Amino acid sequence: MDSYTAKSDTCCPISCAGLELFAKERILIKRCLPIRGLCNDPDIPNPPIITLFDSNLSPDSTQLPSGVITVVNTTENSSCSMVLFVTDVLGAVSTEVENNSSFTVTVNRLSIVFIVCVGPDQTEFCTGTYEMDLSYDINK
Repeated sequence: MDSYTAKSDTCCPISCAGLELFAKERILIKRCLPIRGLCNDPDIPNPPIITLFDSNLSPDSTQLPSGVITVVNTTENSSCSMVLFVTDVLGAVSTEVENNSSFTVTVNRLSIVFIVCVGPDQTEFCTGTYEMDLSYDINK
């Protein structure tokens, strides 16, 4: 009678040998995008949004990217700030990015990122940059 170890080539010749059944390829997304938007009254419902990233995938997708995003508000001499909205596998969060400041966040399976420029003077603009360093895996 033959004895077999727990890592038997008879039971599972490929997966137990430590090989992946499907080859994967890592996709990198590195972008720096300018932001420029008119300030909106913070009290109006449904203000215009500036979409910075939208995956168009199901929130359950394993191909949603993960990594780091940064929003830099370079607005000067203005009371216009940015409200950043981020949705990933952990849920939705929002934060205000004031003039001449930045906000960096680590994301896991990112779905959408958008901002709303808010301030009392609707003739002013908020300006800045959106930087992303993301990656995800696909099956080859």
